[in-house]
Amino acid sequence: MHRTPHRRPALRATVLALLAWPLSQAALAATITPDWDTLHTPQPRQSATVAWDIWWGSGDYTKVCYELSGAPLGCVARTGASTSPLALNAQGNGLGTLPGQASKGRFKIPATSVPAKASAPATILLYGANGTIVDRLNFTMQFASASVPAPTSTAPVQAPAPATVTAAAIQIVPDWNTLNVAQPRGSATIAWDIWWGSADAAKACYRVAQRDAGCVTRTGTTLWPLPANAAGNALVVVPGQASKGLFRVPAALAPATATAVAQVTLYNGANAVVAEKAFQIKFESTTAPSAPVAGGTVTTSTTGGTTPATGTGTTGTTGSTGGSAPAPAGGGNASSSSTGGTAGTSKPYTLTQATLAATETRLTSSPVITAIKQAIATLPNDQVEAVVPGRANNPSNVRRVERLLTSADWEHLFPLRAPEYTYTGFLRAIAKFPAVCRTYDGERDSDAICRKAMATMFAHFAQETGAHESWRAEPEWRQGLHWVREMGWTEQMRGGYNAECAPATWQGKTWPCGTYADGTFKSYFGRGAKQLSYNYNYGPFSMAMYGSVRPLLDKPDLVADTWLNLASAVFFYMYPQPPKPPMMFVVDGTWQPNAADRANGLTPGFGVTTQIINGGVECGGTVEVKQSLNRIDYYKSFAAHFGVPVPAGEVLGCKGMKQFDERGAGATPIYWERDDGWYADRPDGKSYACKLVGYQTPHSALIAGDYGRCVKAQFPDVVITP
Repeated sequence: MHRTPHRRPALRATVLALLAWPLSQAALAATITPDWDTLHTPQPRQSATVAWDIWWGSGDYTKVCYELSGAPLGCVARTGASTSPLALNAQGNGLGTLPGQASKGRFKIPATSVPAKASAPATILLYGANGTIVDRLNFTMQFASASVPAPTSTAPVQAPAPATVTAAAIQIVPDWNTLNVAQPRGSATIAWDIWWGSADAAKACYRVAQRDAGCVTRTGTTLWPLPANAAGNALVVVPGQASKGLFRVPAALAPATATAVAQVTLYNGANAVVAEKAFQIKFESTTAPSAPVAGGTVTTSTTGGTTPATGTGTTGTTGSTGGSAPAPAGGGNASSSSTGGTAGTSKPYTLTQATLAATETRLTSSPVITAIKQAIATLPNDQVEAVVPGRANNPSNVRRVERLLTSADWEHLFPLRAPEYTYTGFLRAIAKFPAVCRTYDGERDSDAICRKAMATMFAHFAQETGAHESWRAEPEWRQGLHWVREMGWTEQMRGGYNAECAPATWQGKTWPCGTYADGTFKSYFGRGAKQLSYNYNYGPFSMAMYGSVRPLLDKPDLVADTWLNLASAVFFYMYPQPPKPPMMFVVDGTWQPNAADRANGLTPGFGVTTQIINGGVECGGTVEVKQSLNRIDYYKSFAAHFGVPVPAGEVLGCKGMKQFDERGAGATPIYWERDDGWYADRPDGKSYACKLVGYQTPHSALIAGDYGRCVKAQFPDVVITP
């Protein structure tokens, strides 16, 4: 039952590492991501630099402070509201913040503060407007060897020249499509980025299948919009910060083989190599049909169930004498009504719904995305709300939970819970997601996985919504679900967490906030077992529950007062947070770490679920922090209750554990973004296509039809026909 707050206020769940689909994030939920060089490259001792980003869900940060080996290095006040280019102060340091969207930071470590040893723990601390720490990250930095050859002459020792960026220090990162999507032979494109430490490159040269493909001289210094040359190629450099390149592979160089090695080499003005990257690209089959498979129905799982997208699958055609238009890199077959279909035409470009649906299906048919769609499939609400304890017709996954967790168990495990958290509500939250506690094929023990799933979820419930009152007779691991609304907030209060409701923001446009009768915005403070906050969290959750963003944006109180208070937690458990995998995939063994994950210390076990939930705050340091220690204790207790074995070698904590990154097994792009490839055979060279990316956008690959909506939003002039 509910208890009156005593002695200490509720933590608003240091959690909210809430969802990257597209649940990103309250202040403590934003994920600070150091750049590749900061984490992996030994830094020059005279010019060591910390560089980091928050891609989405950024708080309103006013300053950032840095520590090394536990000693303060200095602080940087906000230098601007732009992240590219980043405004720097007189010392060459910067903090750019776009509240609710992205942040970027850069800090030059004073040479006198660099330790003699080869590595040292570093900390980034972000402060909000009230002067309190709202986000932090612990990680380890490496430093170049301190040994210096003795002078060979008696001449005065010259001050060392500023360290130059070497090819080995610069990391060219091909985009996901370049690495993973089979390229059309007539319009293959290589796209890449350098996030930080960009060399002052004057040109980029390309090789494909051991043949020179051509070079591109610098085309500009702004990353967006990307300035391309007449051939549709681009090289943009923001010196010392970021670079981006785009290159259309000449059709004559597309090899007959399905794959080929490509290479990007960057040269400075003196024609010296400053960065280089070799990788493999794929090409479409030379015998592939030029149109979607005719007939049938394209069915795509969505957050609201299964939505059929029917189409005839006819071949996309062009009115030009040149025949069928080749598919864009991120798209499928396109039909154009323009005469000739070449760049510079002003005729409208036409795509059919069938073409868009076929393209969406093709780009989202990978085994990983297919598994994610199956995991997030939902049961219609009328069937969910028919669920009651003991009902013979309850879904099979609910009946399994009833066997393993009785109503008496619920009373015992959550004696201090708020009255809104009910056993029936939990069963309905499970029913909404049939993949939770489902029956597994093969040798996996379905009951054992279900027990472990509940032990994991409940341990995090205890940390995030627990009373945390050690003086009580009930042990702390049984004090979970005590808070249903964020401490200090009531449904009568206004002005809560709704700055992103402004129609001028993309969050406000994508998830339009509900209003009171006087026109003021509803409040989106923390509610439910995961303390769901902000319109950009309520909107996606509403979409998953109702197939529309409106219900919970208009009535956010439902997340506190109905079974949605627990469904929001199950929702979080099931959804991926690229580059993090879904927590369920960790628990049931679907996620298996690759070499990059293992190098980051990310191995199966309870500890990695803490990294998923709140790794930016709790993980990566040299010692286990209090919150993580609580979670470990709570998990052990719930595991004992459910009979879940805890092997001696299981990693339960997350100290020393680095964050998930784009190289890991969980880095699945699940958002649609504009394809900026240049196509000479399309009006004005535009692709009229979208591509998969790993950062949050208004369009999700997990929602059927969002590919077409992305294309229409990014290319308003396109004509889409039935």
